[in-house]
Order: sequence, then structure tokens, then C-alpha cells
Amino acid sequence: MIVRDWSSLLVFFEFLRQTGDGVQREKYRYHFMDGSDQLIFRYDNAPHHPEVVTFPDHKHLPTGLVESVALHFADVFVEIEAYVLGIT
Repeated sequence: MIVRDWSSLLVFFEFLRQTGDGVQREKYRYHFMDGSDQLIFRYDNAPHHPEVVTFPDHKHLPTGLVESVALHFADVFVEIEAYVLGIT
């Protein structure tokens, strides 16, 4: 799904699997860009950075890769809100 306002873009993906106990999130990606399509951040669990302590979870920033825990979708919105409001 794509969500765009006047100055930013959020593209997100979650692959969910129904299990006997509920729903399990197997894959995710939350990619947030500014109005010029420049990366602000991206959280994902693609297994392409085994050197990260929190593998496979990690966060991409314009300055590089950092450790990250698996966030809930609502947490991503809180971070976006802080960015848009200039709190971060």
C-alpha cells in the first residue's frame, strides 16, 4: 500500500500468516521517503544483513544501517508523526 501526503511517502508491506493461535507476521517493510523520494527510513526483516545483531530485523537510514527490533505498524506511524511535526 502507498500513503502520500504533500511532502512524504510511506510504502509498506506485511506478509501475515494465519496460524492456530492467531496471526503471525512473517515479513514486513515500512519505507518512508520525503517529497523528493529520498529515504528517511526503512524498517524491514529481509535476511540480507546477517552482520546486524538484531538480524534479520534492521533499519535503513540515509547515513547507513542500524540495529532495530521488529516494530508494530502503529510504532512506525508514531515515528512518522514525530518526523512530520519536527520532533525528531
